[in-house]
Amino acid sequence: MSTNPKTGKDYRKDTGNLITFNPTDAKAEWAKAQQELGKSSLTLTLLTADTEDAKNAGEFLQGQIESHLPGVHITLKSIPVAQRIAWSAQAIMTSRLGLGPQILTIRSTSWMCINRLVS
Repeated sequence: MSTNPKTGKDYRKDTGNLITFNPTDAKAEWAKAQQELGKSSLTLTLLTADTEDAKNAGEFLQGQIESHLPGVHITLKSIPVAQRIAWSAQAIMTSRLGLGPQILTIRSTSWMCINRLVS
């Protein structure tokens, strides 16, 4: 679908595997977070754009996180794309889910164990 204009290689082959699936590491990071926070459970709200693709990606992430990290609960909230862009620009959100060319990326200032969970 997408190629690197300098090399002509497929984007995915050129960038490699940026995020690996490692639920064992994610569980270990979650256990550390539980100790540091003194909590056994945590509820987070994942904002998605109100597009069908964004909603589907949010549901996938919710399922993966909740099934691999006991005690973590994800609440989904869809907002209009323009509002999500405005909030992101104003730094109202600390995490953002983005769909790029053939990849799923998470940019976050916290909760690194999620990055190890999603492939």
